[in-house]
Amino acid sequence: MDTLAKALEGEDFRLRVDTERKILEAAKDGEGISFHLREGYTKRAFSPAELKVKREEASWASDH
Repeated sequence: MDTLAKALEGEDFRLRVDTERKILEAAKDGEGISFHLREGYTKRAFSPAELKVKREEASWASDH
């Protein structure tokens, strides 16, 4: 997001961060756009075979 913001600033966009909605708003020449990022993940337990491989790589590997 930092790289995007810097690139937009370099193109003379006005930027505003809405911390409540967690979005970046950019405007130029009466037009606007907003951006947001989120990280998604799914936590799942490794199968016994997967866990064995992970533990061989690193003894401290988690079960997930």
